[in-house]
Amino acid sequence: MSLKYLGKKNILLAEDDAFNAQLVRSLLKKISNFNVIMAHDGKHTLDILESEQEIDMLLLDIRM
Repeated sequence: MSLKYLGKKNILLAEDDAFNAQLVRSLLKKISNFNVIMAHDGKHTLDILESEQEIDMLLLDIRM
C-alpha cells in the first residue's frame, strides 16, 4: 500500500514504550513519506503540540 499522494505530513507519535514506538515509526515510513516526530511522555507531547510546529496527525498511546 502506498500513500505517497498525501505528501510530506507531520505525524506526532506519543508512545512511552521504545519497541512499540520504533515499530510504528518504521511501519509509517514504509507506507509513505511521513515525518514522524517522537514524544516519549505526556509532557513532551504537550510541549510539541504547544510549539509552532505544524502537526497533521497525532497517534497517542492511551495508557502512557
